Amino acid sequence: GIDPSTLKVYKQDEQTGKLIELGGEYISEQQAVIVSINHLCNFVIAASASIERIYGDDRYKTAVAISKKGWPEKSDSVILAYGEDYPDALTGVTLSQLKNAPVLLTEKDALNPDTLKEIQRLNAKNIYILGGEGVISKSIEDILSKNYKVIRVSGLDRYKTAVAVGQLVIKEKSIDTAIIVKGTDFPDTLSAAPFAAKGLIPI
Repeated sequence: GIDPSTLKVYKQDEQTGKLIELGGEYISEQQAVIVSINHLCNFVIAASASIERIYGDDRYKTAVAISKKGWPEKSDSVILAYGEDYPDALTGVTLSQLKNAPVLLTEKDALNPDTLKEIQRLNAKNIYILGGEGVISKSIEDILSKNYKVIRVSGLDRYKTAVAVGQLVIKEKSIDTAIIVKGTDFPDTLSAAPFAAKGLIPI
């Protein structure tokens, strides 16, 4: 998946081990990168790295920025999760992949205004609220229900909400695998989330 015209040759400094760019020219006819060198050492060929930071002034605006990057035009569905804790948003990634929907965040008692603007920009039709009324209030659900089809996916706690998300996924996609992680800390879930989403595997 790499554009070969972006490939560069680097030499490894014998003293420090650091990589020094030598450049190089990709010759498509030869399927080779040609570079001039004056002595033998360890060489590395790699694509030029491009770095982009996607961010906002807070977690809510960062989620909106990610949504705009991933869904520049529209999305029929949005996954709405509690922004002050991690479990529902992380276990919701598989549903996000299934519905091709961004994950947006909100506070408990009032719908975050930046999140609402993004839902409107996306021209969404369906809002999947993750978690019970203890994390996203009934008043938010009622407000959204005036203009959108709202589906609350929840259980009595984070574990049962995760089960409810998994059940919704396997209802639409036949899956015989699950990922089990610790429910009281986020690192393992965070690391597993992309793999889970790619394979549509419930967490």
